[in-house]
Amino acid sequence: MAKGFTPTLGETTDGTYVVEIAKKLLKIHKNEGSGYCRMKLFDIKAGDRMRGMTGKYAVHFKICCFSGSSQTRASSMPTSTAILDRRRASGTFATAFVSTFKSVFGSGILAFPFAIACAGLWPGLLGTTIVCAWSFYTAHLIAQCTSLVPTARSYDDVCEASLGACGKWVGAVNLVVHQILVSTAYLTFAAQNVADVCGAQCLSAADGVSYSWRVIAALAPLYVAFCLMRDISVLSPVSAVGNVAVLLCLAVILYDAIPSMQVSNLEPISDEGLRGAASFFGIAAFTFAGQTEVVSVYLSLRDKRAYTPVLLSVGAAAFVVFAGFGVLVYASFGAATRANIFENLDGDAAAAAKLLMSVVMYLSIPLKMMPAFEVFEKGVRGRDWAQFWRLALRAVLALAPAVLATAISDFGFIVEFVGAFSLGLIAFVLPPLMYIRLGGASSMRGEGVVSCSSALHVALFIAGVVVCATTTAGVVVAKLQHV
Repeated sequence: MAKGFTPTLGETTDGTYVVEIAKKLLKIHKNEGSGYCRMKLFDIKAGDRMRGMTGKYAVHFKICCFSGSSQTRASSMPTSTAILDRRRASGTFATAFVSTFKSVFGSGILAFPFAIACAGLWPGLLGTTIVCAWSFYTAHLIAQCTSLVPTARSYDDVCEASLGACGKWVGAVNLVVHQILVSTAYLTFAAQNVADVCGAQCLSAADGVSYSWRVIAALAPLYVAFCLMRDISVLSPVSAVGNVAVLLCLAVILYDAIPSMQVSNLEPISDEGLRGAASFFGIAAFTFAGQTEVVSVYLSLRDKRAYTPVLLSVGAAAFVVFAGFGVLVYASFGAATRANIFENLDGDAAAAAKLLMSVVMYLSIPLKMMPAFEVFEKGVRGRDWAQFWRLALRAVLALAPAVLATAISDFGFIVEFVGAFSLGLIAFVLPPLMYIRLGGASSMRGEGVVSCSSALHVALFIAGVVVCATTTAGVVVAKLQHV
């Protein structure tokens, strides 16, 4: 043990105490001239209950010191011990399958027929296969990274542990931007449908069914009031209702669309070129997104080895559902398929489905904004006037989607941009980089296998950067050309 420092067992119920002890040890070793040091956390010993505290287990870690290119264990460095609250996992394959499928199966499917229309039938099916496999593989990488960071409770924790302060800031900024943009998409969707059903829409050649700013002005006060509540979790049942609402809406859409299906409506290859490819990728990334839920689902499993079969099963199911729904609806409406598929529907059943889905997405806005609120509220806790600043920050952030939805009444563009930019970063850029930084490949047997794995993940990271950058630029340029 480093001189002058003996870690004591802490009473905290989170991983902060573990990290603080490790950082102190790290600093001491650097000061003693041990060279470049790095903390290495070992697995939690679930059987080591400390002081009889329920749900708290011993975490053992050591400091590894490096000299040149070789790694040597710090001399006479015993294992250090601290307390970490990681509840005993009890999840099964079935519960993990349901949780993972719910995280993927959301409102994005309603825009997927438009994605197929943008790319064409065969490029759309090929692209769906690639994005599906890519997305679920990066979910696997996030799970592997979680196993290497015992203190991780969320995607952000893994990001910070692997990329340091830079990862923390990238994660926080992207989280705020993402939640605001997703909330904007939800508000735009609700405004379009409410305006359409109530007959308050104004038609535009560029945006299809749009709406007056008065629609947003009418919708904003209630959801902003919900955002100011101290406990937004009272709206959490909306998430469960949302999945049921999506199923009902899919049934209504298919009931309306199937009678008009024609094979001649299916274009083998779209003539939109790169613009169509960019739109397809953005919507597909939005539809298959579920990476932020990986850590919680993985940690809930009793047998962590079951997570790979879970991903394979959900991936196969998601591909069949999304691709099948996209092709069937595209075959009904052809080139006229809209990003908000409800714009293609008429009748009382369609109107009821529009309002049902709009209400669910509208009430989901405060829940979507909650992570963004927490990022800012960490900075005002404990300060004078903390309550005032908490409400002020929430009000400003909550109004951001209303301002954006007034300025950009294009649901398709917002979904495409969110998928290509913020979700592209979360799902396709950061996971391979985090895996590389945490040394995930080093757990494999054989030096050649490790080198090959590292090279493949570097290539995957580069591919993520290139694809996300080019598709984001393509989506923005296409939008500017229609302004």
